[in-house]
Amino acid sequence: MEAVEYYIIHHAAQAGPYTLEQLRGMIARGEISIDQSGWCEGMADWRPLREILPPMMPQTAAPMPPPLPPRGFAASVQPAPKKKSLTWLWITLGIVLLGMGGCVAVLGLTFSRVFDKIVKDGTDEMAFKPLFEERQNHFPQWRESSFQAAGPADVPDGKVFELIHYQSPGGKMAAYLTPDPKDGKKHPAIVWAHGGFGGIGSYFWEPGGKRNDQSARAFREKGIVMMCPSWRGENDNPGRFELFYNELWDFLSAIEHVKRLPYVDPQRVYIGGHSTGGTMTLLAAVSSDSFRAAFSFGGMIDGVQTLGDGEGYGNTPYDPNSKIDHRLRSPMRYASFIRRPTFYFEGGEYYDEGSAALMELRAMKYFKSFHLPGDHFDILHPITGLIAEKILQDTGTQCNISFTEQELTQRYAAAFSDSLAKHLIQWDKTGKPGTLGETLGKLDADDAVPRIPQDVDAILATAKKIAAGTGETAQTASDMAALAGLRDAIEKEELLSSFDNLALEPMRAWADARLKRTEPFSTEESDSFFGLLSALASSSDERATDLVVTALRQQKLPDTYGWSRVLDAFDEEHSQTEHLMAAFRDDPPTGFAGVLLLDAANQLGLDDWEGPHPFNSTKGAAQLKAWLQNPDPKQSSYAHSAALGAAFIDAKVRGDLIDVALHHPDKAVRMEAAWADVKTGGKQGLDFLKQACLDIHQSARARDYLKELDQEKAVPKEASEPAFAAQAEMSRWLQHPNELGEEPLSIEVYDHKKLFWPPNKDQRDVFLLKFTYKFPEDQAPKTGYGMTGTMTWSFLEEHASPPKPEELYLQHCTLELNRASRSEKSAKDEDNRARALEALQKGNPHIFDAPEPEQAAPSGPK
Repeated sequence: MEAVEYYIIHHAAQAGPYTLEQLRGMIARGEISIDQSGWCEGMADWRPLREILPPMMPQTAAPMPPPLPPRGFAASVQPAPKKKSLTWLWITLGIVLLGMGGCVAVLGLTFSRVFDKIVKDGTDEMAFKPLFEERQNHFPQWRESSFQAAGPADVPDGKVFELIHYQSPGGKMAAYLTPDPKDGKKHPAIVWAHGGFGGIGSYFWEPGGKRNDQSARAFREKGIVMMCPSWRGENDNPGRFELFYNELWDFLSAIEHVKRLPYVDPQRVYIGGHSTGGTMTLLAAVSSDSFRAAFSFGGMIDGVQTLGDGEGYGNTPYDPNSKIDHRLRSPMRYASFIRRPTFYFEGGEYYDEGSAALMELRAMKYFKSFHLPGDHFDILHPITGLIAEKILQDTGTQCNISFTEQELTQRYAAAFSDSLAKHLIQWDKTGKPGTLGETLGKLDADDAVPRIPQDVDAILATAKKIAAGTGETAQTASDMAALAGLRDAIEKEELLSSFDNLALEPMRAWADARLKRTEPFSTEESDSFFGLLSALASSSDERATDLVVTALRQQKLPDTYGWSRVLDAFDEEHSQTEHLMAAFRDDPPTGFAGVLLLDAANQLGLDDWEGPHPFNSTKGAAQLKAWLQNPDPKQSSYAHSAALGAAFIDAKVRGDLIDVALHHPDKAVRMEAAWADVKTGGKQGLDFLKQACLDIHQSARARDYLKELDQEKAVPKEASEPAFAAQAEMSRWLQHPNELGEEPLSIEVYDHKKLFWPPNKDQRDVFLLKFTYKFPEDQAPKTGYGMTGTMTWSFLEEHASPPKPEELYLQHCTLELNRASRSEKSAKDEDNRARALEALQKGNPHIFDAPEPEQAAPSGPK
């Protein structure tokens, strides 16, 4: 018989396998205790070694690392909440003080700071047992959460990364791994835990800005082997999302996988991660010593504090009131079990000084935290680069990596030394070669953003110089627009305020002077001027709004959609919206610019804004009526806006607007008029919408309008019949400009089934629709197919013969799964098709046994 292999909890981590003789020798030498937890194959849970070590036992092999004990189905008994205790902190402090002697004063200051933090935030007490030992008899009570997997991992090209699957206790998990360089050498490696929730994706190799470099590319670019694993429940991995619980086994398994690679030095394997990946790194550090050093960027230190607020990350998969679940996910609780150098980096206001200080105190020499300039994201690029350099230099038998605040701060500053101010000054000194927009467009995207006060100062100085110049007006307008457009990229509130109060003034003054000049605007200049006006409009400066009013009244700029860029800035939260709308109440603009102002005002009305409507006057109502009575079909969109606007002006000026609109030749205008009539208490509109519900081509919108008006009970029963509703939905889809742009010639149900639908993982009624259509260039009508009941799609290409419904379902399912995976590969990719077919066959036995080959490609979703 083969020997049984045992596993134990040792140094806060799972260790083994061991034979019975090995364990007994370790006990005899005092290396382990018979009270330590152990496990072997066939056991339901972990138990003290004294209870599981018989004189002789049949022995069988187990994988490395072993699977967790099977979960029990009985509900675990939750302990009563304990009062917050400082006992262990006092014990730890006492030990430190006794050992440190002359450092009492310094430690006293540190402890005072930590003590204040504990009292303030209720930090949980220190654990006496290792993490896995405390977890072994706890069975979380899982519940549904908002977590969503990212879909199958994107497939790299195999040069930078390979998509692999590694074995963990939860099954085979997807991961990215740098390929073997085939140089015959043993390389250092890092296992990098991704940030966020959902899984891994193409951001690990796609170009990205250095202000949020989630790829941690510095490691692989320095020749360090890099593995980026995903966890159970993510991508298309087995298992469920557990929020830092059994995902830890997946992380530890990934470490073991890397250590076994023939081109990796197993003594130089490091771990790291950002944000939620930083939390996973800290949990690995407190529960294992199977790596050389750990680097956590912004991980959760105090799980009780972070998760115990009832919200956590917004996707808690267990009882949010379960304090024991919070504790078992809290790295700080187990900090005293860290046995490998562990470094923590966080930037700006994200840094929790109290928690970091307490973690350092509990972990003694093994944990060091650093508070950096910047923020949670932009520290990644410079500091991962520094870590990569130190890993390459760390070649001794023991890890010799260390950091200082000074070198970290210097590295951060160097990474972002190419400020916007520097480039603006250089552009001016070199005689303004090319437009400013062209110059900024050549910069790294992260260097062309105002981030510090000096950037705003440089923008102000540059604007003044441009305004004082005598160059060609189109060039000047373009440069001013480029400067003004920088406003949208500002993230810090104090910088935005400085920009609006200082930098915008010379731009506004120049724009005002340009409007007063008599020469007409060229097309090029007007495009830039609209961009400048848009940036000015976004500010809360009343003088900037007055400039917009002046430009609208003068009508010197082209009557184009350029005005929508300007007017879109005035939403219900803008401080100057009421000022703008009131300025035109007695004399609204005509032409297309007037329609765009009307659209902006109508949208405010739909958003329940209660300010003045610019057409709420006798003159305004007359303009609305003129648009409604315009017989030109090319301007029916004007009438459409006018019909809707009738709902937001007073009854005393509304007159017969709705009646005129209800008799308009365009169905869309009549629909808006009916909505406006019901909205203002009329009855004609209700009858119209009820009848429209029975027209397949109007039904979907009519039903939506009745629901929006709290008149859903008025929807006729026939319109709610599933087959009719499916045809109505497909017709609405086809009328969108991205599809046919008009009603189909005919539409009918082609097939209807109740299927288990793999992309949604549920049962649902799905309809296939057959429709005909004809574009102006077509000689004869064509036939297309579409589907509703899940994501709506339409297939416009013709088939040589009528396709089997099963093939259309398969084609549709392939597209949905493909879209969910964020993959750029074609829907005709055989791997994606095979995966969809397998899922459909598994969920719908005997229906998808022998589908026909693919017949057509889809037009794609909106």
